[in-house]
Amino acid sequence: MANLNLFVRLVWLLTVNYGVCSSEAWTSENNLEELEDDIPRFPYARETKTTHRMTLYSENDGRKTSNIDDIVAGIIKEAELSNPVVLRSWRVNPPPTDHKTVSVDSTVVNLLVEVHSKGVSPRFQVYDPTGEVVSPTDDRNITMEVNSNRLKIMKIKHPITGDWLIRFPSKRHEYNVTIRGSSMIQFRCRFINGWGIPLSGRPIVASNVTLRIELLGGEDVNILTEVTLMTLVGTTILTRPLGKARGRRHRTYAAHIRIPGEDFRVGIRGLDMRSNVIERTLMNPIVPDGIKLSLKALTPGTVQTGGSYVLQYRIVNDGTGAGNFTVTALSDTPYLTFTVTPDCVYLKAGDHAQGNVTVHVSEYAVPGTKSDVIVRATNTSGNFQFSSREVSIVSPPNDEDTHAPAFSTTNIIDNCDSAQSSTWEVIFQVQDDESGIHKVDVDDHTVSTITMETFDDGQANMPVKGHLSIQCSRKEVTVIVDDVEGNEGRFLVTHGRHQGTTSSYVSIKGEMSSEAHITAICTGILAGCLFLTILVTVTIQIKMRLTHRRNVVYAKTENKVPCTSRRMDMQVF
Repeated sequence: MANLNLFVRLVWLLTVNYGVCSSEAWTSENNLEELEDDIPRFPYARETKTTHRMTLYSENDGRKTSNIDDIVAGIIKEAELSNPVVLRSWRVNPPPTDHKTVSVDSTVVNLLVEVHSKGVSPRFQVYDPTGEVVSPTDDRNITMEVNSNRLKIMKIKHPITGDWLIRFPSKRHEYNVTIRGSSMIQFRCRFINGWGIPLSGRPIVASNVTLRIELLGGEDVNILTEVTLMTLVGTTILTRPLGKARGRRHRTYAAHIRIPGEDFRVGIRGLDMRSNVIERTLMNPIVPDGIKLSLKALTPGTVQTGGSYVLQYRIVNDGTGAGNFTVTALSDTPYLTFTVTPDCVYLKAGDHAQGNVTVHVSEYAVPGTKSDVIVRATNTSGNFQFSSREVSIVSPPNDEDTHAPAFSTTNIIDNCDSAQSSTWEVIFQVQDDESGIHKVDVDDHTVSTITMETFDDGQANMPVKGHLSIQCSRKEVTVIVDDVEGNEGRFLVTHGRHQGTTSSYVSIKGEMSSEAHITAICTGILAGCLFLTILVTVTIQIKMRLTHRRNVVYAKTENKVPCTSRRMDMQVF
């Protein structure tokens, strides 16, 4: 492995001298080992290749400050270390800083103190944890491996545990200092976004992410306590406590951080099994990207089947260079298609641009479906930022919707007998299968409190859950539910008790809406008119029958009288 590292570094040396630039890694000291992660990635999460970047003693503000012999000597000494790690790294410019401290734990076998300067030969002194000055002339375990006018490397075998101090007597020279060692304890890191997905490419300036630390060779580690983001000169940017990552099988820790606006390194601190402080630093600098993307809805969050929904995006280039930014959109449902205008913008450093993303919903989409619309802005280097909004698909409004929403209870909690509570609770749900739920309220807020789960205006074909808390002094309350078309349902919730028992019950009596009241009144009037019509008709028919019978009787009487007269006449003659 040492020979392989030596070969890789010598190849890098040749590329540097021929003017070949290398990109910067930001995950682990060993770029030959790819990170494995069991978290699923979105299709657009494209991995970027990373290559190793050399340490600061061979670079300084973009100018070569050491000769070829110093570079080769440093590479060889680093390659001789088994299981090389970096404990700390600084850029020292005394005054005011004239010394640095590094903690050496019990797993460090060999220690390399590398001091590189721009001009004269570096001058420094190393003190062990007992306060004694260590010198190559005092002990065979302490040797000056490289001693040139620009670079000095002191090697300390079997260093004692504790805090070592490096002091710089000169007040006029700037030094780049790196403390290396041989140890089985190392770590690697990865940035996770708010959805639990590892970031692909560089993190975004000012974004809130989870920094996941995976401990390698951690059998001798008791606990990791904190993670530090530091500048390339070693100044602390922020420090956060580390906690165990949930659901991870390995020794993995996590902390929530905000990405700074400058290049930085990641360092950790912890304790080994002997309670000695552990310090490790990843030398590969992390170079954040300056893309900010925000979304604003220009239309309501519900969209009808066959309709459209408009989002306004805003891109800010917080980076240091200008370039093109491509804007795309996607979702997890085939019923949505997108039109992005403009889909590509050119931004100088510090500039911003706006555009629209129109979401088209298929007429075959299933009402009640919810989907995340993801908008992504990608720069020319392949780094991107994305933002998302949830869209709810509803049915088109029904012109014949005259029905009030439905109401039902799912649970009843009676706390009126409890000394700690003075309310009774009702868990309920409402649903409208036509124009959708618009508003849910209660008639009296002084004695009752209503809480609803979040729902979109016009949500249809899906129940919406709610919670009622009513004071025990109040025995009934009315829940008012409106749909988009203005149909109102008023539901009376009554609290009562069965005699001889302590159990409580809630009865629900649905009252009709105002439109239903008008319909009922009209129906009653028509029914009354019909009844009167029938009554008058029956009365007339009865009267006609009575009149007819009377006429018949009269007619019979008239027929009998002439016969009598005839008989009388006959008798007269």
